[in-house]
Order: sequence, then C-alpha cells, then structure tokens
Amino acid sequence: NAGFVRTQSSELENNFPVLPNPVLNMFVYPHLTKFGNPIPGYTTNFKLYELDRYALPNEAL
Repeated sequence: NAGFVRTQSSELENNFPVLPNPVLNMFVYPHLTKFGNPIPGYTTNFKLYELDRYALPNEAL
C-alpha cells in the first residue's frame, strides 16, 4: 500500500519539484603555500546556484 498512500513529503515533492541546480567539479592543481609547504592536488564540487529553487504547482520544468 506504500505506493498508494499520500504522505506530506510525497505531496510536497509532487507539487513543488526542485529545479535543476547543476553541480560543478573543480580540480585544484598541486601548489605551494607562501611559506613553501606543498599542497596536494584535490577535487572539489559545488552547486552552480547558492540556493535550491522550487517550481510552483503545475509549472513546467
């Protein structure tokens, strides 16, 4: 019955879907600090927009 039961979270997800917010991947190359200490290369990621936005009910994505 789980697929047929209406819950608060499923109603919110259906009525107000989250708009796409791409995740950007950035590679930081190995480098030295101003004191000469080595920093290894690493990868970080962040969202393109600061906040997640939600579509209004019946708004096309």
